[in-house]
Amino acid sequence: MDMVRVLDRSLKTIKEYWCSSDILKGININTAWEEVSEKCWNGDWHKCFPQFMYKFTGFGPVKNAVDDVSSMTKEAGLDEVRAEDITQLLDSQGEQHSNEDFKDMVKELSQQKEEEKEKEEEPHLKCLNISDLQHSFSAMETLNDEL
Repeated sequence: MDMVRVLDRSLKTIKEYWCSSDILKGININTAWEEVSEKCWNGDWHKCFPQFMYKFTGFGPVKNAVDDVSSMTKEAGLDEVRAEDITQLLDSQGEQHSNEDFKDMVKELSQQKEEEKEKEEEPHLKCLNISDLQHSFSAMETLNDEL
């Protein structure tokens, strides 16, 4: 249909129309992308790069998430992580935060950064004034005279 409209409005021939068009004009990428299933993509990628793909079918049932995470942290060498910390983290995932909460977090972070900056001592740079320069210059002149 597009070809007929273009040919009616312009002086192009059919050959000129086909030479100026490409595949992108012929398909709707968004519609085509939605039609490809995840299973299809994984199958294609598995054929191309089997070393990077695995046959993941889903997560198994979680019996006790706190115990599972706790054992993983112990295996990773994170002995300071406690079960209470994990419970607190998991419970916080369901909370909804307001803009005020985020503003408070940003304030706290900026205050922490300012405190860290204050703790760091900047190296003290010695400033030379005119009298110091004159003294250095006269000392150099006396050395040159002695040589």
